[in-house]
Amino acid sequence: MGTGQQDSSPFHLIVIGSGPAGWGAAVAAAGLGARVALIERGTVGGDGFLSCAVAYQWFRAALLKPWPAPNAGPSATPRHTDFARICRESRQAQAQIASRHRPDQLSATQVELIRGEARFVDERTLVVANRSLQISRAVIASGSRNRIPELSGLRAEHYIFPEQIVELDSLPERVGVVGAGSRGVEVAQCFARLGSKVTLYERNPRILAGFPDEVASLLRRQLLSEGVELREDCRDEAVCDANAGVWIAGECATGRYRDAALKIVVTCGRIANTERLDLARAGIECADGIVDVGDRLRTTNRRVFAAGDVCALDRSVHGARAQARLVVANALFFGRERLSNLHVPRCIHTDPGVALLGWSQAESARRSTTSLSLSEVDADLHGEHPDGYVSLACDQAGYVRGGVVVSRFAETLIGELELAVHHRLRLSSLTSTLHPYGSSAEAFRVAADRFRRSLLTPFTAAILKRVAKLKR
Repeated sequence: MGTGQQDSSPFHLIVIGSGPAGWGAAVAAAGLGARVALIERGTVGGDGFLSCAVAYQWFRAALLKPWPAPNAGPSATPRHTDFARICRESRQAQAQIASRHRPDQLSATQVELIRGEARFVDERTLVVANRSLQISRAVIASGSRNRIPELSGLRAEHYIFPEQIVELDSLPERVGVVGAGSRGVEVAQCFARLGSKVTLYERNPRILAGFPDEVASLLRRQLLSEGVELREDCRDEAVCDANAGVWIAGECATGRYRDAALKIVVTCGRIANTERLDLARAGIECADGIVDVGDRLRTTNRRVFAAGDVCALDRSVHGARAQARLVVANALFFGRERLSNLHVPRCIHTDPGVALLGWSQAESARRSTTSLSLSEVDADLHGEHPDGYVSLACDQAGYVRGGVVVSRFAETLIGELELAVHHRLRLSSLTSTLHPYGSSAEAFRVAADRFRRSLLTPFTAAILKRVAKLKR
């Protein structure tokens, strides 16, 4: 196969993929005067925005239809929910987001949309739609797709992915959710609250592997209290057909199981879309499909960068957008922006919700931390979850380094903490920030006050006491 017709007018930037990272990089570069080619083989806008729309709508449905009581137990009955209405609203949200990423919106910019599948020919050339494009700078942002679990007997008609939930005609009576990461936990709780009998399967020893133990334990208790059955440390799993659905059989930490399911929802992570790009021809290294990048998101080909799901372990729309801005600065303007300087929150859209920033088991062991229940600032009187809390991590100099927020408004509250970490603010900045009475954000100020008191050494306390005496 030939390399196609040579393009006589080279682009300043070629972007492969129009998802959150690709769209963001293309529009940002064009807005700064660059001539940009945006290559897309499928739906313009990718599926990142659409799947997040479904997640938000389902989280909103769970929040508006809460469990009868925090400790009602598995025998409690969810409130009546109009499943068809929720699916309809989710589809409307998808359509609204899709309307913001239409091909015709690129016509007013210097972005040329090229339909087709891109592949590299050599280190400076790629071909798409019978056109050969010379690479000045390029960004690989081809995104990812859902990973299908290796279950014996599993066929395509047995399962759906989370973004396909809105296509269901009716609420399934029994649902099996395979994969207990953040998305799996979200889907399991939402189906349970809508009225399905839910079983959640995880091959790791516990749900939410990679999240702090206290977060996993809290959400585990919440799921169990709402009637979700947990199968952890699963192995030898198999799927077989039944008269009105399928059976999922295997062995887990509590013994053998054989569960009926009318519908299986697969939430087993994502696979990067890189296998058809011929990256090796361009001298671009990758491992298990993940593109190898440095701290400035440059690949092993100095002209090519990568952003989004193809190179990130933490896959999120807001993270991809941040990487897009970083790539444009480094690729076109000799920037020195670093991936390690990005502080990307991780969120779990459950009830209570969870948001983490700069937090891991290793980091929490190295830094001073403090926690505060949201009930201590009377936030529970204004609709907060009774188990909500905030945790702050701080170094010895008093700089805020991260934290955890467990709240019904976690994804909103974490922004204040991200601001403190990004701008290297001290605890004093949090203690001097005022919030309305009953606001969950007031917990940051109270927790920071408590943290500062804990850092007060006996020597400093003695000096302050003596100064206070002199002021009498």
